[in-house]
Amino acid sequence: MWTQEHAHLRLSGDISINPMKTKNESLPDILRHPELHTRQGSPLGHKVFNFMRSHLQKTGYIPAKNDGLFDNLGQQYDRQQLRGRAAKFRRKFRKVCREKGYDYTLYLEKKYDLDEKQTAPIFNFDEIEQKTSEAIKNFRKKPDLPPPAGTLQPQQRKQSVIQYARDPEIRAWVLERAGGRCELCSNKAPFVKEDGAPFLEVHHITQLSHGGPDTLENTVALCPNCHRHLHYGKDRKKKARQLRTI
Repeated sequence: MWTQEHAHLRLSGDISINPMKTKNESLPDILRHPELHTRQGSPLGHKVFNFMRSHLQKTGYIPAKNDGLFDNLGQQYDRQQLRGRAAKFRRKFRKVCREKGYDYTLYLEKKYDLDEKQTAPIFNFDEIEQKTSEAIKNFRKKPDLPPPAGTLQPQQRKQSVIQYARDPEIRAWVLERAGGRCELCSNKAPFVKEDGAPFLEVHHITQLSHGGPDTLENTVALCPNCHRHLHYGKDRKKKARQLRTI
């Protein structure tokens, strides 16, 4: 992953690197940046960020594979959650390095062969999103590229997933409270289900995986557009604050 990105950046010149800012002088400055510290109320994120920062401080590199992280927290959280938080740290780290003019590739462990990584299957959702964004940019730069061939038999894997119990009465109350309208945009539900009920999706403002409670105050009924917006929108934090004030 990291080797491929490194090669891409070197070839395309997507970031400008200040050769005067060396690894030793920039690392302490980067680690103090607020982007690399999580807020209270996110225990998993806080633990993962601490692990990544301490590993970077001790070794000078961000681990490409978080075996130590999985060993320490694997009993409490599943690997998909851990990988997601670690990927979030890497994204923030790259952003900070770009802002300061540092070459973030100096800090990445290059454990994988480039050709092997290009053809390796991707299962992690955050990585899929990142690679999709990179592919879109590449298609726009080179509109004459032929369409991809795809995969006739995608690879599979099995994994365990942590699920959270949800109170059906809380869901029912919230859907009744909404009265068939999205509690964020106030538009009517996009369609009616087979049982005659308007279709709305129930969303926790602070996600259960982040320590949020399954209560009326933390639960809202949303149309699919607003629900996806709150998970992936650029201004999702602003939208979440707006929901809390309603």
